[in-house]
Amino acid sequence: MQTGASRKPPRFRRNSLSAAIIAIGAMALPPLIASAADIIGREASDDSGFSGQSHTFTSADSGADELIGFRSLLPYTGNLTNNTITVSNSTGSGVAGVETDSGNASGNRLIINSGAYGYAQAAISLSGNATGNAVIINGGTFSEGVIGAGTNDGVASGNTVTILGGAISGIIAGGYIDVSDNTNLGGSGSAINNTVNIESNAADLSNADLYGALYAAAPSSGDIFTGNTLNCCGALKTDHKTGVMRVQN
Repeated sequence: MQTGASRKPPRFRRNSLSAAIIAIGAMALPPLIASAADIIGREASDDSGFSGQSHTFTSADSGADELIGFRSLLPYTGNLTNNTITVSNSTGSGVAGVETDSGNASGNRLIINSGAYGYAQAAISLSGNATGNAVIINGGTFSEGVIGAGTNDGVASGNTVTILGGAISGIIAGGYIDVSDNTNLGGSGSAINNTVNIESNAADLSNADLYGALYAAAPSSGDIFTGNTLNCCGALKTDHKTGVMRVQN
């Protein structure tokens, strides 16, 4: 496992990935932009944010560009905290538990039981902090990967990915940082103390790369190495060309 690697994560922002997810040091990530093809549980209409709420996506929500539990786009700046998003038997390009432009995202849980998706990520905050968020994968298939939480200029810390089943290709990472488009914000984001837990040999991770944290552009003064951890129940193999850790079949 690499704990501070440079690689574009799955669908961190709403733009076409195609081959970009396998590129090192990929393009800067643009601001969050609403898409008419998104299905959103709750959309902010003021600065109060969302806290302690729940939303469930089912097969009735299939075919979305992105399934988003709770979202707060500018000009609204409320925090998204301690929300729970559950997804079962749906399909879509991706699943994001919560998304915010400038608020903090903390303590949110994204639970996926089944379905087929491009990617999954518990929380995204562009300029705020993303801390203590969790993705729990009980089942389902993911063609691009799973990430705990990401930010551009804030701190992504204490986020976890727990894999109990399913089939995941692409990237699995606890945290993500990209400061490449943040010249006006100082470029000091950090991704620390994030964790990936592989708790079942039943999960098919034969086409997945495992990271504690990732960055698309290294921060000027932030930390992208400290405390990022992989906990795995099975044997691991190392690609000696890249240093990436993978679950041994």
